[in-house]
Amino acid sequence: MKYFSLLLFSFVLLLASNSFAQDKLIGTWERTGDDFAGAQVKVFKTGSTFKGKIVFATQAMIEGCFGVGEIKWMNIIKAGKGYYEMDDLSKSSSCDSWYAYKYIEFSDDTHITITSMTTDPTTSGNFQTWTKISDD
Repeated sequence: MKYFSLLLFSFVLLLASNSFAQDKLIGTWERTGDDFAGAQVKVFKTGSTFKGKIVFATQAMIEGCFGVGEIKWMNIIKAGKGYYEMDDLSKSSSCDSWYAYKYIEFSDDTHITITSMTTDPTTSGNFQTWTKISDD
């Protein structure tokens, strides 16, 4: 009976810890590998979705009309294991802005790729790579 109680307690504890676990997308992400490398976006939960706010903009990003405090990623929804869908803020050379539908895919717990399609990002053209630098 003691063994069963211990097993039941462990199972309940495991379930409770998973239900309160923070989504691995939450935190601060830094862009890598392109002209906007070094820019940072902080992802946070808002209701049933997530948003990502620019918390650091590089000079190239500022010249591209992006600024600290802007919502870069919005309407982020989990679509599968390690896979999200979202709207990504885009800007034209004349600073007109719009949100483009994109996909986020985890390559591991601290690296994501953002693409406009769900195929291999290296062959699909436009893609962004980001590295997680903080969990908060």
